Amino acid sequence: MYQQATDQSVITLPQRDHSYLHTVQAGALLPLIQSGIIAIALGVLTFILAYSARSRDPLVWAGVVTLIVFIAAYLFLQRHWLTLTAERMTGLDLNRDGQIGKPVPAPIARIEVMTRDSRGNLKQGSFYNLPASEAQLRSLAAGITAGVTFAESYWTGRGSPFSLRQFRALRAEMIRRGLLVQTNPSSANQGFSLTPEGETIFQHYAPPSPTA
Repeated sequence: MYQQATDQSVITLPQRDHSYLHTVQAGALLPLIQSGIIAIALGVLTFILAYSARSRDPLVWAGVVTLIVFIAAYLFLQRHWLTLTAERMTGLDLNRDGQIGKPVPAPIARIEVMTRDSRGNLKQGSFYNLPASEAQLRSLAAGITAGVTFAESYWTGRGSPFSLRQFRALRAEMIRRGLLVQTNPSSANQGFSLTPEGETIFQHYAPPSPTA
């Protein structure tokens, strides 16, 4: 039987805006600056070492290292955008994020579970960043509070609110933060159960009971 933890309350915090991560500045200019800093630093180090070793043309060695490091660092920092370009050209979901050639920031639900003191007043509790959207959590909470199991087969796949990767990420984070535990620790096949904090969060997202 699902019961609400009555001595706790949930506050849904505003989501952080990650859209800036997909601007020209973040996608091109920032990696350019970062690559330049790394390349110059290693170039200076190379010059010092070559000069100390009395090598011929330490400036040439420094210049070569700077150029090579700059190109390598920029390509490494741009690997995400190179993957997106390759997806657009091939039409394949190469990074398996459910999108082809479109950078979509992963949704994060920011939640605070507050507890009550001996006088019944709410006090600051624990903060949780769950890798799911508000809509996904509402769908999951509605099913769980109605008695649906926490099984991958039910919540993932075509027409389901989660992809397999999204569901596993959410489940792993809930287990890590103590919101979800295995019903039988010696056998994962027995399913999972919500802890009191997990119950409080799901009761918050679940639709009102028709008998309430």
